[in-house]
Amino acid sequence: MNIQPGRSWGNGSRKKEKKSHPFAAQMQSLGKWVTIVGALALLFIMQTNFRQRINDVESKIRAEKKECARLRHAIECSDIRIAQLTEWSHINAKIQRYNLKLAPIRGEVYQLTKRTPAENDARFSTWLKSHQQMSSMTANSR
Repeated sequence: MNIQPGRSWGNGSRKKEKKSHPFAAQMQSLGKWVTIVGALALLFIMQTNFRQRINDVESKIRAEKKECARLRHAIECSDIRIAQLTEWSHINAKIQRYNLKLAPIRGEVYQLTKRTPAENDARFSTWLKSHQQMSSMTANSR
């Protein structure tokens, strides 16, 4: 048994000190820095990639807007041209130029009559009465 002062056995008062190796501590610190720098680089790369995608989409949108404007202009021009070609003065000039003898073919020309609203109402009421009588006759025959 050891009876020297200041020493006791078995009470666990003695702690073992961990001595880390300087190389392992440097590697651990280096690992932390590499992780931080890698995360920052990844964020920078992602930001650059997203900006590039945004620029690509914006350029496509600009191109599509230009195409829409071009098509709108073409539609307006064709509407104007249609209006010019369907004017009676233009058609009459072509008839005169080519000396066309135009006559209506039988059955292609119909006479339109203009009726007053009262005449239209009277015609509609007689038509409605005749159709109501027809529907009641078909309903009775079933």
